[in-house]
Amino acid sequence: MMFEFLNWINEWAGLIMSLVVGVGFFCKPIRNWLRKKLIEPDERQDQLIALFKEAILAILHDRIYALCHFYLERGYMETDECKNLEHLYEAYEALGGNGTGKKLRDRCMELPIRKEIKD
Repeated sequence: MMFEFLNWINEWAGLIMSLVVGVGFFCKPIRNWLRKKLIEPDERQDQLIALFKEAILAILHDRIYALCHFYLERGYMETDECKNLEHLYEAYEALGGNGTGKKLRDRCMELPIRKEIKD
């Protein structure tokens, strides 16, 4: 009786080991396929989003820098220019812009504000 029981366990152990090896053989290709289809596109998308954010931040910085230097040289800002600069700076700051843009914006906000004269 004990011999039969041990023989039965041995047969089941062999069957289980065969299944584990078989599943392991097929799981790696399936895992690799899933990674290629599901995970890698997300990683590429995350990289693209980071690049777009960096590019937009650079464009905003350039625009704020150019406008501020123009306004500071001119010595005043018009009402709509003030609103435009604030709008640009809010987006710049939200994306993590540095202190250079803030310093320039603050200096421009101290300039006299003139109403735009329309003909």
